[in-house]
Amino acid sequence: MTCLLICLAIALTALVAGAQENLVRNPSFEEGATDAGLPLVWSVRMPVGVEVRADGGHSGASYVHIV
Repeated sequence: MTCLLICLAIALTALVAGAQENLVRNPSFEEGATDAGLPLVWSVRMPVGVEVRADGGHSGASYVHIV
């Protein structure tokens, strides 16, 4: 009986965790960049040294270069 309750609790926890919405947006760098060269949804205190480059990435066409 105890094993059944533990299994049920684990199953319910997995269902609740799987149903939650992702609150952090994780966009692709292929969406473009701002005038400052940052990915569209990024904000930084000092944008100097951060830019989106389109000359080939690891698994996509674009990547972020941080100096």
